[in-house]
Amino acid sequence: MNNEFENNIHPEEDERLKTPSFADLVNPESTPATNPPESAYTNTIPKEPDSTAEPVVKSAIPVTEPVEKRVAPSPAPEKKIPEFKVTHTVKKGKNAWARLVAMSIVGGILFGATFGLASGFANRLTVRKVNIEPTKVTLNKEPSDIAGTSNVAVIAEECMPSIVAITNHSVSDVITFFGTYQQESTSSGSGIIIGKNDTELLIVTNYHVVAKTKELSVVFSPVEKRLEEQNSQNKVTDEDIPHAIVKGYDTNKDLAVIAVKLDDIPADVLSQIKIATIGDSSALKPGDQVVAIGNSLGYGQSVTTGIISAVNREITMESADGYSVVTNSFIQTDAAINSGNSGGALLDMEGKLIGINSVKIATTGVEGMGYAIPITDVEEIIDDLMVRQTRDLVAEHKQGFLGIVGADVDASDREAFGMPVGVFISDVTKGLAAEKAGIKKGYIITKFDGYTITTIAQLQERLLYYEEGEKVIVTVMIPEEDEYTEKEIEVTLSNRMENINR
Repeated sequence: MNNEFENNIHPEEDERLKTPSFADLVNPESTPATNPPESAYTNTIPKEPDSTAEPVVKSAIPVTEPVEKRVAPSPAPEKKIPEFKVTHTVKKGKNAWARLVAMSIVGGILFGATFGLASGFANRLTVRKVNIEPTKVTLNKEPSDIAGTSNVAVIAEECMPSIVAITNHSVSDVITFFGTYQQESTSSGSGIIIGKNDTELLIVTNYHVVAKTKELSVVFSPVEKRLEEQNSQNKVTDEDIPHAIVKGYDTNKDLAVIAVKLDDIPADVLSQIKIATIGDSSALKPGDQVVAIGNSLGYGQSVTTGIISAVNREITMESADGYSVVTNSFIQTDAAINSGNSGGALLDMEGKLIGINSVKIATTGVEGMGYAIPITDVEEIIDDLMVRQTRDLVAEHKQGFLGIVGADVDASDREAFGMPVGVFISDVTKGLAAEKAGIKKGYIITKFDGYTITTIAQLQERLLYYEEGEKVIVTVMIPEEDEYTEKEIEVTLSNRMENINR
């Protein structure tokens, strides 16, 4: 019997596009060809979304199938350091440099034909960019107003104003034998209000809830009550349901922070919502009672209760962007967590946030196995995401450009060849951003502006949010004899449209 894990987002999402790994494309013993072929893709024809189905993924190793949506993406921001500062080294496998030469014949042309997929997506969107200067924001750890209660109804009433419903209108590029087309879908999830700065209200959720977004909208608890009681005197308008922008995310931890402009929130709603109080998930014990609140099945906020079944439960699954496999530690609970609950709150009996609801097991013979991200484990990540610059898609004619040809180096290549996971650079275009900054053939890109990069597709996605002329730190691994040295290089981006046909 196969275990089935599901991300609790509703309804079922499109199948993820996959780029073949280096191991699928090249025989390391073969003679290098003259020109690298464009990246191949697995043909995928998505199923129509089912508004009632709960998405599941079957695997011999329990794996969650994250929702794939195109957005900006964030790990914790890293401080800028001088160019070519050595921070650490990684050992290469035997004869790895020879294999690097073999690799140089493969890979998609990063900013040529393959980039057309991402740019087509950008052309369909309304372009907005909001520049927010970093503001120090800290998580709320003040004593709870309901400390000591065991009344679930009291906890729900006090904490519901901290929980929001999120609707994600997303666009996916689908590649088939007959060509590429775009498919739009709508899904729902939950979020938790965790802070604000001078201009934005900040909400934490799962990355898979907001991935590949075209448009995000947020329904606050007071507005939801009005929707339930709506009449001619108490109508809900579009102005009552503001839009949000992804501020930052961490795909490996399946976390994202989204921002809503304070000016877009009606004054009466702003006066009724609350910032969640952060608890201590490290103090949890099996048997502790908990309360889960979220936008179950997209029907609106609902409340379930149960106990902590286990702590520090390690689960291996695909990362939320689908590009890698990660093992994370979770809180296991028997409180019902259903589709749409992703990103919602797991609360202790003082109404404090102890976990972010994320996944569940759905398989025959299994009941009451839901999982939440322990809040104490990810506090630092959330703090960092909260202060990242808010970015939106850049108009195509202003988009930044690196000017490289690359191929994916995945985990299997790392194991076989002793190479770092990332994008192997098989060529650089003379006179463009990468070459001017000193990036050379044979380097492997592992991070872009602090975001972990494991595939060309991820790098393409990130560049949709950066303008020409911006200075960005690119982290590369450089082969030196029998090891790789990590260095950070400041790159001034070229203009994509001016150089795409070079």
